[in-house]
Amino acid sequence: MNQYMADSRHTHLDPRTLVLDPAMQARDVELIKDKRLRSAQEVKQASQDKEILEDLYDGQPIRRSITVFLVKDAYYVVDGFHRTGACLKYLKENPEADLKIPALVIHNRTYREAFAVAQDANQGHGVGVTNDESMQSKLRKLII
Repeated sequence: MNQYMADSRHTHLDPRTLVLDPAMQARDVELIKDKRLRSAQEVKQASQDKEILEDLYDGQPIRRSITVFLVKDAYYVVDGFHRTGACLKYLKENPEADLKIPALVIHNRTYREAFAVAQDANQGHGVGVTNDESMQSKLRKLII
């Protein structure tokens, strides 16, 4: 990620302007073979989403920046899918709200670079990553 810092800036963005490309989400719980592990992962992710949304309803801002790659004129989220998704859900229920999300925006990059960073980003934080999800991410990165 350090190689992108020269082309980056911190800002606050309207979540409605962001692209949550499913291909960039490094997790696909449906592909976890073990039903018990898949169910546990779904529960963890739902719990994380609920906590973020509850914070928003309690008036708490998103504190940790998401990472966004500006590719052409589109802002692709590469790290921060759950935070962005919770903001979008909140805004759907409260369309008049002026909600901004802190973001590190990386300029002058390609979709391929954004995709590669997205695959790496979610492997080291957030809801624990299963071995199946890690392998999915590695395979996606090789394919692109």
